[in-house]
Amino acid sequence: MANGLPRDGNNKLSQVSATQLVKAKSVTVGTSAVEVTFGANSERIFVVLQHLNASGDIYVGGSDVTSAKGIKIAQNVINSITLTKGAVLYAISTVAGQDLRVMECI
Repeated sequence: MANGLPRDGNNKLSQVSATQLVKAKSVTVGTSAVEVTFGANSERIFVVLQHLNASGDIYVGGSDVTSAKGIKIAQNVINSITLTKGAVLYAISTVAGQDLRVMECI
């Protein structure tokens, strides 16, 4: 994949569907760390997150994320995070049952 676009062996653009380029899901985040990305996808460009609940805070980071060292995801705001190849993102909340929407672009 060059410049974020899928290419074949001859460096020509490959035909792909939109569902191959964008994935979305809803993740319930609680007081234990949970993976929010779609695994260690080496072609990921960025992840968009939206915290939909009005109560509780959500923090993201590595598998050892905590509210003390994670990055806070603002409520009802679109948050975009660029990840390095192979990175996996985790989330934790101060309150169980928080709704986090995740969209991953590859």
